[in-house]
Amino acid sequence: MIEAEVVSKVLGMVRDSKSRISEKIDHHDQNNELRVNSQSSTFLGEVKTLNQMVKERHILLVQDVKKVREDINLQIRELREDTHREIVSVQQDYVSLNQKVNIICDALT
Repeated sequence: MIEAEVVSKVLGMVRDSKSRISEKIDHHDQNNELRVNSQSSTFLGEVKTLNQMVKERHILLVQDVKKVREDINLQIRELREDTHREIVSVQQDYVSLNQKVNIICDALT
């Protein structure tokens, strides 16, 4: 009989220990969940801040690209104008030279 009481008490103690361990695990799980939620919130805030920074930098980059594009287009126009002037000058020189050659040829014949 005493043996049964001892076994009963031991089993009761084991059940109590299991119950306390379960409660502690649940408590730790809740604490971990709160910690994760807090870290998640902080992380999301940082992501939003970084996202805003990226948007602002993108706007600045687009503005810089537009300025560079305008500068390049201006330089291309200037180069085309210079090239056109050179072509016209070469053509005029060619016509002038051709006329002189014709005059010389006419004089020789």
